Amino acid sequence: MNVLLAVALLGMVSDVDSLSNNDVHRTDYRFVSLSVSDVIRRYFTSGRTLLFLLPGNGANLTRDSATEIQADEDFKIADVVLETVNEVIRWPLHVFRICSVPTKVLFDTEEVYSSYVIFITSETGDDVMRNLNTQLEILKDNFLLNSRAQFLFVVISHTTDKPSDLAFRILNLSWKYMIVNALLMVSSSSYSDQNGYYDFNSTIKVNVSEINLYTLFPYSREQNCSDVKHITFLDQFSLNVKGESVHNSDLVLNRNFKNLYGCPVKIVARERPPTVVVTSTDGNANCTGLEINILMFILGQMNATAVFSMISSTNTTSFDIMGALLDGKDPGSADIAVGSMPLYDRSADATVPYFETHVQWIVPCPKPVSRWDALFAVFPSSVWLCISISFISVVTLMWLLAGNSDCFNYTSLQYCLLNIWAVALEVSVHKMPQTFRIRGIFLTWIWVSFALCTVFQSFFTTFLVNPGLQRKINTEDELLDSGIRYGFTKSYGRVIKNTTISSGARNCVNHNVCLENVIKYGNFATISDSFHVDYYRTNLSWHDSHFPVCTMEDDILKVSIVMYLKKGHPLLERINRVTRAMVEAGMIVKWGNEFMYMTRIKSISYYGRDFATGSDDLDSKYFAFTLFHLQSALFVLLIGYIISVSTLAIELI
Repeated sequence: MNVLLAVALLGMVSDVDSLSNNDVHRTDYRFVSLSVSDVIRRYFTSGRTLLFLLPGNGANLTRDSATEIQADEDFKIADVVLETVNEVIRWPLHVFRICSVPTKVLFDTEEVYSSYVIFITSETGDDVMRNLNTQLEILKDNFLLNSRAQFLFVVISHTTDKPSDLAFRILNLSWKYMIVNALLMVSSSSYSDQNGYYDFNSTIKVNVSEINLYTLFPYSREQNCSDVKHITFLDQFSLNVKGESVHNSDLVLNRNFKNLYGCPVKIVARERPPTVVVTSTDGNANCTGLEINILMFILGQMNATAVFSMISSTNTTSFDIMGALLDGKDPGSADIAVGSMPLYDRSADATVPYFETHVQWIVPCPKPVSRWDALFAVFPSSVWLCISISFISVVTLMWLLAGNSDCFNYTSLQYCLLNIWAVALEVSVHKMPQTFRIRGIFLTWIWVSFALCTVFQSFFTTFLVNPGLQRKINTEDELLDSGIRYGFTKSYGRVIKNTTISSGARNCVNHNVCLENVIKYGNFATISDSFHVDYYRTNLSWHDSHFPVCTMEDDILKVSIVMYLKKGHPLLERINRVTRAMVEAGMIVKWGNEFMYMTRIKSISYYGRDFATGSDDLDSKYFAFTLFHLQSALFVLLIGYIISVSTLAIELI
């Protein structure tokens, strides 16, 4: 009997303890959920979809509804938080969960989330870091991670680590993923640090149930650059006597990167003269050039220090270099990639374009037409044939109609020929025809000759000075038909879609050699961008003279030049703001013109004077009009004198 009574008493005590523990758990759940709701309402952008990520075992991701939350301990608190957030805030909620079974649920990857709430469970700090890293990697692999969004990390399990120490490690891990707008809520049942910044020597202990709120501010002070050494204590939540969550402060998070306090910004660049030129000294990488000047101005506005590392562009295509740059940036070895980078890659964040150029075929300029060819090019061959037939027909017809009825000037074939030729040259004849029929034919020939001579003399005078140019190559088909050699560097070979062109092209090891053969010698065709063509042409300029540069009518493509940053890098917005201001103010154009002017003053190429020529080889728009330009007319006059003298000699004989 006594035994039964003891057992009954023990059961009653255990039931009371169970009820007491459940009440405590419900109180803890309610406290955490109210605190989370308060943080979301205070710091998150109102009305945007919230992504809740629940922990679990595995490497897969599935999307749940509120009714599918599992019943184990870790998910109970998440269930209470979701319920409270939905009641208090009423924003759209998307719930995702880590699972071990591959899911067939298709995610709407086109939606970009702006608010994340990630729950973390663990027993030790190492477990926290491992679990959080797994969750972020899964989000990244499923294209659901937006590093520029607002993040709230909630540690929902008690750990043996110091809260500030745990917060420092978690926020540093989030910074590895370029997550800057990060808040962390962690229970301070054992420790509490309210010094504002993490202190490794702090031993302040508070034995109350509270929740601390931490964040980080990279680039906020001289020692807090890309390697974060300090985190910030924002607020502390506690329960009042009414069971309500209360906090101590209302801080406004203002993360701007106007002043980086001289923090180093790591830049990986490829040598691409003249925009990026290596000037390393004493083993320290350094660069200069037009594009580097633009970057240095941007960093100067941000009070940042540039630290360069170089990638050689020798025997490497632009696409290979782009891959090397992106691979170098991914682990955090560099912040910015620069070096005539085209806007096309989506694996990194590109700045707004600050320079545009056109990739086009550079072809030999057409050579001047021979003045003899220009003389006969006034009329096409068909017109010359008609004029000849008309001349012979008029002479024959007048001679036949004249017979013995007219004067001697038209009854003789020789004199009839001379009279018609005189009319064609607008010279007076010795005697007009007498009969009506011959006069009609003669008058008609005068009208025809007047029209032809007016047109011919107009063009003839022009051709004496400028006979014109030969036909220019305007299409790839015309290039193939011309038989001119052509080639280009590997970096431009990828933009050619014509397989016939690609198969017959020669490989240009040096880009300047290709341009030299085209611009200077006119026996080659190549592909280049307009900026480098202007730069090369400027190096060959003396005495206000320039080599002419000719291109095909249609550009191959238009290229926007940008810089690349790691995906989600926080400096992108500030760099874009400064870049837009420079472009809108016309500073890029001004610097480009000054760069070309200084290049022309020096008159020297980056590769030396190997292709320099004298000013006599340059083509000019202006020239002195001399007897040389009347050469064709003088030859015609000479031929006329020879015929006249020969005719006179024959008549005398």
